[in-house]
Amino acid sequence: MSPRSADVHSGLKELVEHLAAAEGVASVVSATRDGYYSVEIEPRASEAAPIRLEIDPDNRVVSLDFGRDSVMEFTVTEAAAGIDGLVRQVREICDAIRAGQVDEDIWVRDGRVLRSSATVRVRGRDLHTRHQSSRPGSRVEGELTHIDYAPY
Repeated sequence: MSPRSADVHSGLKELVEHLAAAEGVASVVSATRDGYYSVEIEPRASEAAPIRLEIDPDNRVVSLDFGRDSVMEFTVTEAAAGIDGLVRQVREICDAIRAGQVDEDIWVRDGRVLRSSATVRVRGRDLHTRHQSSRPGSRVEGELTHIDYAPY
């Protein structure tokens, strides 16, 4: 492990420990594969949004998946204060998701999510994300479902 990836791993380990110790967490499953670290956090409340983190320490990238199909990606270079800023930003978003400050729209056809759009409310600010599973430019028609997630 390079010194750079060790710094990222150390900072994100603290984040994972914070999330795992939080009230309302039913289970935490972590794995390491090919240098990537992944963590899945399942809430006790079935109406709450699960959180999945995938961490690539060498490229300093964190992928935050939550709810049914929403994704946010972060890199250390995008964070204002390096690794500490990245960890702080992801932690605030995860805390908002755990507090139920998230909703998601999903478009489904034949049991497959075609597109999703989510809003996470962090410190009075709305963060939006969109994810499309179908081919870009293709017409996305499906049944729209709106989900207001509950707190953990």
